[in-house]
Amino acid sequence: MHLFPLHALPIEEETRPLDIFPGGVRCAPSCQLWQIAQRNSAQNLNQAEPNLFAIQNPTGDLPFANIEVEAIRAYLQPAHILPQESASKDALNQDPTATLFRLARHIHFACCGTVNFA
Repeated sequence: MHLFPLHALPIEEETRPLDIFPGGVRCAPSCQLWQIAQRNSAQNLNQAEPNLFAIQNPTGDLPFANIEVEAIRAYLQPAHILPQESASKDALNQDPTATLFRLARHIHFACCGTVNFA
């Protein structure tokens, strides 16, 4: 359901949740993940870890991914960004990147992906 843009649906005639909540609407994939994120956020408020960790266009074929990450970065500082060629599985498994990824309060993936059910 988090993929369905409920915040864009009209409530009454032309009124949408985005009109009612000018600060924006956030969606979570489930209540359980939302609770985990809230708990982690409360625990990490006073730590000096990066606020944002982003994977930025690892394949280099998404024309607006760089703009997307920079727009989000403007609101979430400090930030650690893994751009294009640097955004690899190996990079995520090596320190200091692995630690920065694990401690980040917000993680954003500006990329495409597939699901492997196996």
